[in-house]
Amino acid sequence: MKQLAVPLAIGLSLSVLSAPVLAKSTIGGIVFLNTYNSSQDDNLDSANDLSNLTLANAGNSRLRIKWNNEDRVSMYYELALKGSGVTVRHAYGKWDFSETGQILAGQTSTPFAPLNANVAMVNNSGEGYGRVSPGRQSQIRYTYKFLNRDGAIAVALVNPNKGSIPTVDDDNDPTTDEVAQTREQSLPRLDVGMAYSKFNWQIFPSFFYHEVEFAGGAESITSNGIAFGFRTAAGPVTFEAEMGAGKNWGNTAGSYGSNSIAGARSGALYNGGVLGDD
Repeated sequence: MKQLAVPLAIGLSLSVLSAPVLAKSTIGGIVFLNTYNSSQDDNLDSANDLSNLTLANAGNSRLRIKWNNEDRVSMYYELALKGSGVTVRHAYGKWDFSETGQILAGQTSTPFAPLNANVAMVNNSGEGYGRVSPGRQSQIRYTYKFLNRDGAIAVALVNPNKGSIPTVDDDNDPTTDEVAQTREQSLPRLDVGMAYSKFNWQIFPSFFYHEVEFAGGAESITSNGIAFGFRTAAGPVTFEAEMGAGKNWGNTAGSYGSNSIAGARSGALYNGGVLGDD
């Protein structure tokens, strides 16, 4: 069986081959230590009551590296310093080629559902209710910034090769109940979002669309979703909320499973059964 691979490289070159320009690099970060006491009462026997003090490195501790130059080209790299190891949070380059236009290539959050991806800058911070977030994905993104600086619109082409893989019954082999399907696609997922601010209010409408094809023509799946978020502030207090709806979210890039906060119902809602279109 012959295989043909045609690579297509799209990125941002961070090297300057002509006259040198001034460049600036910064390294920084922040470390959080989760400190809390957990208590559990035994209703039957008070002798079995539990009280434990915990000191642990928080998962949102991070190290940041940023580089930029006079040509408005920049690079950003961010590592998560977790207790069990180090993982990449962000790794991208971007080019502000005009007053209103920007191109970004690399791994970071997408324009879809931007608020629920936030991690509060407090101890014991974690995932929001339901985890309605596409996470940080590899992408190519164009951003148009309004001239009045009140907002921006972003369009991202996201890596299509992530998400759960459905299974189907194998009719040719009665001893095998289900077989995993193989993705067969070349079109990336489309994420579109807008941010607009007026006075002390900000709104964040967004949507994504992804058509997933599988080898053999057994199934095709349409994944899509919409979200609307808003943020406002009164003095030192900031309030933000976001709502989302969609179908087959578990079959595309993102983390839509259940967690200890939302429980199993969020997993059923966002990562539920496969819905075929064919």
